[in-house]
Amino acid sequence: MITLKPIRDDLVEYEQTLGMQEYWDDLGSYWSDSKLEKKIAMLARFVFAGGKIEDVLERYRDGISEERARRVKPCIFRYLGALMPDGNLDKHSSLYQELDSLPESELVSRFTEKLRECVKESEGRDSDDKICMNYEIVRK
Repeated sequence: MITLKPIRDDLVEYEQTLGMQEYWDDLGSYWSDSKLEKKIAMLARFVFAGGKIEDVLERYRDGISEERARRVKPCIFRYLGALMPDGNLDKHSSLYQELDSLPESELVSRFTEKLRECVKESEGRDSDDKICMNYEIVRK
C-alpha cells in the first residue's frame, strides 16, 4: 500500500509533476527515481481527482525530442503490465498485440480504465493524524 497526501491544490500543479521525464521516459536516468508502484499510485490519484492523463502527456511532449516522445508508449505498457495478475504484460500475448495496434489516445483510455479498476483508494491518517490517501494495487 502506498500512502500519499491528498491533492489540495488545483490539478494543473499536480499535472506538472506527472509531466516529468521520471514518469514517461523509461530509458532516462530519472525513471528509477521512484518505484513503479508509486508512479502508478500518483497517476491513479490524479485520475481519481478528475485529471486526464492525455493532458499530462500533452504537457510532457511540449519541448521534448521525438526520441523521448516515443518512450511514452513503452512506459504505458510497463504501467499496464504492473497491473496485470502476474505483474507482467508479455509482448507475445494477444492482449499486448491488441493494445500495441491501438492509437495512443485509445491506449491511454484503456490505461485510465485499468487504473480505475486495479487501484483502490481509501482515506486514512498519517503518523501526525493528518488525512492521507492510501492506494493499493489489486492486480486483475
